[in-house]
This record gives sequence, C-alpha cells and structure tokens, in this order.
Amino acid sequence: QKQRYFGEILTDLSEKNQVFITTHSPVFVKIYDPKEVCLIRKNINDGTTAKICDEKQISEKEKGILKIENYFDNQRNEMFFAKGIVFVEGATEKFVFPYISKILKLDINRYGISIIECGGKGNLLMFAKVAEAFDIPYVIIADYDIIDTSKISDSIKQQKVEAKNKDHKAKNDALKKFISEDNLFWMYNNIEEVLGINENSDNKIKQALDVIQSKKEDIPQE
Repeated sequence: QKQRYFGEILTDLSEKNQVFITTHSPVFVKIYDPKEVCLIRKNINDGTTAKICDEKQISEKEKGILKIENYFDNQRNEMFFAKGIVFVEGATEKFVFPYISKILKLDINRYGISIIECGGKGNLLMFAKVAEAFDIPYVIIADYDIIDTSKISDSIKQQKVEAKNKDHKAKNDALKKFISEDNLFWMYNNIEEVLGINENSDNKIKQALDVIQSKKEDIPQE
C-alpha cells in the first residue's frame, strides 16, 4: 500500500518535473505506458545495455485495455523484471504451472521465469507485443477452444457454440499470425479438459491442484 501511495505521489510530481526511478518493484512500473520504462540489463556477451521500446508497436486502444488490466493486478508488471515469461489466460493456469514446476523440482524463480496471467485469451496478444517491444523472451500457452459441433443435436445450442468457435478462431488466428510457432503452445481444447475438471466450477483452482497432486507420477519429466 505504501509503495502504491508513493508511486502516486511520484506520478503527480512527474506532471511538472522530470522524475527518474530505479526499482526492482513492479508497483512503480506502468505496463500501459511503455515510453516511461527503460530496461537495464547486464550479461556476459553485451555488458550493460538499456532498452526502450518502440511505442508504435502498441496501439492507443491496447494501452487503454492494459491500463484497466494493470489497475486490477499490477503484479503483471513483474514481466519487466523477468528473464523469461510464460503468458497464460487465467488464474487456473497461473496456479497450475508453478505447482507442476514445484512437483518436477524445477525452480522457475531461480531461473527468473514469471507466469503472467493476462485476463483472458483476448489479452494475450497485447502482452506479447509489450514483451516483443522490450526484447523479453516469452512463450504463450493458450486454450484452443474449438468445439466439434457435429455431435450437438440441439440446433440453438449448436448455433451458440458455432458463434463461440468463430470468436475463438479469430483470436487463435491473430496469435498464430503474430507469435512464432516455437513460442506458441495450445491446450486442446482447454486446461479444464486437459485436467478433466468442470470449467464452470467455482473452485476450479482447487480441483486442478487436487488432480495434479493425485496424478503427479504421470507428469512427464521433459
């Protein structure tokens, strides 16, 4: 809370003054205003480098949506401090993948990998554009969400599913167009189907973790 309050004070000061902040805290970083972010990196090959993004890669509309998403979950700003990012759709994946990595004794925190929940498939592309703009390595894991309608006998239900399929296909195609094949992974049809849990359940995360715990011996090691 104090960090957020201090951040608001600095934002107010920056309206009439030039303010520089060096930080490792995601609270002070604005994903929706990339022109204000400069990433400082250091490695053996390149030494110390500074990266400012090409703001034209992110549209004003996308910045507006990112601002809303950031307002409700500024932990997404953690992506700026990561050595690698796994972008996922929702909260289920955000809890499931770190849990699986723990079972596999793979410490993602040690390797600087962040699991970033994007608030739905429709937002994955925006977050990917931000990562691209700052040269942050990333992958996307998304639900494919295309349902076979040939076995649906109810015509009204079939029409509703077909409409949803059309929407998901458009989003899938947009991801395929922008994201390289090596960086894009699909779950067929979605994570709930993969785990065998009810996607409409109000305790989906607990169900998912219970399933993984019961089947941890079956999790591939590679």
